[in-house]
Amino acid sequence: MKYIYIFILVFIFSCSGKNDKIIEDHKKSIEDIKKIKEDYKAEIAKFHSGNLGDTSSMLIANPIIFDLVVKTNSTDEWEQECLKNVSERSLFDSLFKAVYNGRLQAYNYFTNLPMSIEEIKNLEKNNEEFSRDRLSKLQFVENWYFDYENFKIGKKVKSVMLAYEVYNLEGEIRGYKPLFRVNLN
Repeated sequence: MKYIYIFILVFIFSCSGKNDKIIEDHKKSIEDIKKIKEDYKAEIAKFHSGNLGDTSSMLIANPIIFDLVVKTNSTDEWEQECLKNVSERSLFDSLFKAVYNGRLQAYNYFTNLPMSIEEIKNLEKNNEEFSRDRLSKLQFVENWYFDYENFKIGKKVKSVMLAYEVYNLEGEIRGYKPLFRVNLN
């Protein structure tokens, strides 16, 4: 019986040492993964902050403003091909949701004054010419950066404006009317 107790004690102590080693190796692996993840995040942040390669990058557009019409003309195959992977509805809905929950501030496109959540809700409910289905244009204000050593172009979107279709009496698209603009970080 005495030998059984000794055997059990020896077994427990020998196992606990192995477990400690396994636990230490596991912790080191987790630390290594965290370090790799931090390095990756730092590289992504470096790229998106405009510091593309630090001394080798230059600001090439400050800002550049361009429009993107996301509703395609069904007869234009090239337009369809260019926009086939755009999920504009998801973007529109996400921006509305962020405005409604206070994560983004909407601004009047013409006056640049902040708009209240109630004003946005009124635009959705009480504006006969507007519906989310008519949202079809985005206007981006961006800074563009070029890393001439690594031949990378990066951009930082500063703001996005949403616009909807306005029709003439014949039911044809006459143009686009800005709904609101949001600033991004």
